Amino acid sequence: MSAYSGESIIVKDIASPSMVDKLAATLRIARPAAERGDVLPDGWHFIFCNPALPASDLSVDGLPEHDPIFPKLDFPRRMFGGTTIEFHAPIFLGSDLACESRVTDVVHKQGRSGELAVVQLERVYRCDGTIAVRERQEVVFTGTRDPGSRRSDDRSVRLFEPLPRAGQDARRKTISCDAITLFRLSALMFNSHRIHYDFPFVTQEEGQPGLLVQGKLLGLHALEAVKPAFSGRRLATFSYRVLAPVFAPGSFDIDVRENEHGYALNIIQDGECVRAAASLHPQS
Repeated sequence: MSAYSGESIIVKDIASPSMVDKLAATLRIARPAAERGDVLPDGWHFIFCNPALPASDLSVDGLPEHDPIFPKLDFPRRMFGGTTIEFHAPIFLGSDLACESRVTDVVHKQGRSGELAVVQLERVYRCDGTIAVRERQEVVFTGTRDPGSRRSDDRSVRLFEPLPRAGQDARRKTISCDAITLFRLSALMFNSHRIHYDFPFVTQEEGQPGLLVQGKLLGLHALEAVKPAFSGRRLATFSYRVLAPVFAPGSFDIDVRENEHGYALNIIQDGECVRAAASLHPQS
């Protein structure tokens, strides 16, 4: 482990109602048109305060050649690993937003496919100067992959949480996901990583069987699957980890279980293989 504390970067934005309408359309959520003064739904903050880097700064995979927020690492491939989000105050649409991002730690590990680095990224969102959301992300950096190799163990992961057993209070929701949904979400985040929308690139150059569903999209669907049970309460915390890729086009299932602290969720693709796991706790 090597401690790291980088310089912070601040990106400013306005909480635009039209962006909320576009995300709702992407998620196929029917809701009234957003207006100034409305409260942003919990967990939707990530569509704001994304840096607008010029195309000349991007590498062949669509990611920044040298992202100013991350330290220089000898690992060209980057993936979203997971996040823990704390909700402190509402974000009101039409308000001024500022997101301060900084790397707090870099941990080098040995994975199944070789050495990798896990970068801890803290992001703090302020609404009109008040801290609204604090997020601690894990971003995983790995080496290159031989395009001709397809890892047979990509679909074999150890469960982060046990799957619900018969008799437990669990319900399942099935989500269909296609290239249009992934493209729309990437556009809202100004994320040009080609693994999410360029099928020839991700299959021929990255050696994957399909488009990779964004980790943030998995988290959003998990969150929205539970919100109807909140009875109007806001979230206190929301955490999730991506354990293995979820591929599109296709579908995945979300298993929801209530526990003494809130809710636990598993995202499943290909039968009983857990791809991501989440937990969330509403405010009391």
